[in-house]
Formats: sequence, structure tokens, C-alpha cells
Amino acid sequence: MNKLFLLAIIAIGSMGFATPVVAETKTAESGNVRAEFSYQSQDFCLENPQLQISRDGENVLNKSLSTDDFLICRLTDLQVRNLDINPKPEVILDTYTGGAHCCWVSMIYRYDAAQDAYTLTEQFWGNVGYEFKDLNQDNIPEFWTRDDSFAYAFTSYAGSSYPLKIWQYRNGKMFDVTRSYPQLIYNDAYQLWQRYTETDYPGVARGALAAYLADKYMLGQSEDGWQRVRQAYQVNDRESFFNDLRKFLQQTGYIRNPGETAYYRLADLEKTGLYNQCPQETSLRTAGETNNYRFAICAGESGQYYLGQSKRTGDSITVKYKQDDPENSFRRGDTVYRLQMDEGDSANLYLEVYQNNQRLLREMAQQVYSSI
Repeated sequence: MNKLFLLAIIAIGSMGFATPVVAETKTAESGNVRAEFSYQSQDFCLENPQLQISRDGENVLNKSLSTDDFLICRLTDLQVRNLDINPKPEVILDTYTGGAHCCWVSMIYRYDAAQDAYTLTEQFWGNVGYEFKDLNQDNIPEFWTRDDSFAYAFTSYAGSSYPLKIWQYRNGKMFDVTRSYPQLIYNDAYQLWQRYTETDYPGVARGALAAYLADKYMLGQSEDGWQRVRQAYQVNDRESFFNDLRKFLQQTGYIRNPGETAYYRLADLEKTGLYNQCPQETSLRTAGETNNYRFAICAGESGQYYLGQSKRTGDSITVKYKQDDPENSFRRGDTVYRLQMDEGDSANLYLEVYQNNQRLLREMAQQVYSSI
């Protein structure tokens, strides 16, 4: 056969195995906001991902999305919807990085009117993804998901179990509000215990019991949880498993430090005497109690308010926290109550109490997770 003819056949045949580059566009809109995500489909992951967001027909964001931190191998969803009390809708871009079962990432863009620009919050879901559910019937969705940190922690991926996680998006931050829904946590713990009773595999048992105990800590029933787990798990590695499990629950925040906040359902707020007392143009975001205060946190465009009621005296305080405001304080006599937010990886909000410039008390009022 002519050598040149043979090379031509090989060249033509190889062209059939190449996947052509296909340009695709996904759009979503709500009200005056329109989002457009464009990319080129390749054999594996997306090339040249671009996001455009316009308001009233004018482009506010036109961004080439970096893939340095993670690959975008599939677009799973693009939505324009309101995630918090701010009436301006957010843009939610959900992506998948590829792999056997990981990972899902949400990029949430929030409009900042003062800068006429969009700011980004990234939420890494790992293996589990999420669903939107309006759990407290306020027409603002919660993120229903599971704690991906339990993947591979005590067994294989297939044998792992994951405790319930519920997140809220508020003012550009993601809040873990799982403890505000004890009935849902109880239901989840029951299902995890059922998984344990139905398995004959130690790895699956370890995974189910670890997630079950995390739920019991969130319910404030750690003593009962440990008693059940110790009675149930009688395998040879039980003591090392228990030691590793306790350390893991401390590292992941299920075992709380003294003085941290215990949250409860908003429906229980009436018991604190603070029901429906949010300042005008704000709404209730969460409620709970520390060692010294029962409280509610209200939020709106004007700022965030801490409504506290002393568990010892019954006195009430209202402290306003506003971003970039150095005061954030309330004074009664010689006592000053101040809200202080950490600016590290987890921007936790604390109530601090001072007398004569000496700090007497510091308690966590709300746990806020950054996008890092």
C-alpha cells in the first residue's frame, strides 16, 4: 500500500476520536438580575468558564473564573434567587470538580450597592452537595446538607455516614444553624442508629455510630449517646475508636468549648421573653443562650442587633452591630455591653461586658463561617 495513502487513512481515522470543542451557555434571571455562564466543553473539564451578571440590562460583573483552586468539570446549576432578608437576589453557581464522588462547590455572588459590584462567597460541600428547603417557613431557603468531614474519617467512603447540617446565608456569610432544628436532628440520629443495627460490617458500624454521636452532641444528649455507643460497639479496636472519635468531635466543633452558644428553634423564642421584639426593618435570624444570657439576633440592612436577657437578673439589653463601626456598644450605668466580631477564618460574634474599662465577660453570640 502506498505509504502516503496509509498516512492519510490514519490521519482521517484519528480525527474521529477527537472530541470537538463545544461552546455552551447557561442563563438564569429573576427580576432585574440576569446571570449568564458560558464555557467550552472538553473531554473532561470545562475550558474558559466565564460568568456575567447584569442588572437592569447593564453588566456589573464579567469574570473569567479561575480554576487554580479547583477544576470545574461540570455545571450543576445556575440560579438567581433571594437567600436572605436583603431583597436583592443572589446569584448561585453550582459546580462539580469531577472524580469518583467529589466535589461540589457553590459560588454565591451578592450585590454590594455601595460599590456597585458583586462579592463572592464560596461554599465547599465535598461529597454531599445540598438541597434548598424553607425549614422555618419564612420564604428564605436553608441549605440542607450533611457534614462531609466524616467522609473516610473512620472507615471507607462507602461505609461512611454523615450527620445532618443546615446552613443559612446571611449578609455574605454562611451560618451553621443545625442546632436550631432539634426534631430534624433527632430524626437523623434515629436513622443513623437504624443503619448501625442493620449492618454486620465493623466499618459501616463505626461510620454510623460516629455520625450518630455527633447528632447526640447537637441535641445536648452526649452522655446518653456515649453510653449507647459504648454498649453497642464491642469490636477489638473499640478503645482506639472511642479515643479517635472524641478527638474528632472536638476538632469538628461538636464538643463545644465552655461559654459557647447553644441554639434552639425560633419557635421556642417566646420562652425567652424576646419574641417579636426585633427593631423595625429587621427580622429574626437565630436565637439561643449562653451561660449568662438568653438572646435573639435580628438582622437587616441597617445592621445586626443582639437582644439579650440576663438569666440572672432578667435585665434586657439591645446592642447593635454594624460593619466597620468601632463602637457596637450599649451602656447601662458603668457597664458597657459590646459586640465584637473576629476577622479570622471563622468570624465569630461575641458579646463582651466591661466595667471601668475592664472586661468581665466574653461569650460567643453567634458562630459565623467564612468562605475559606
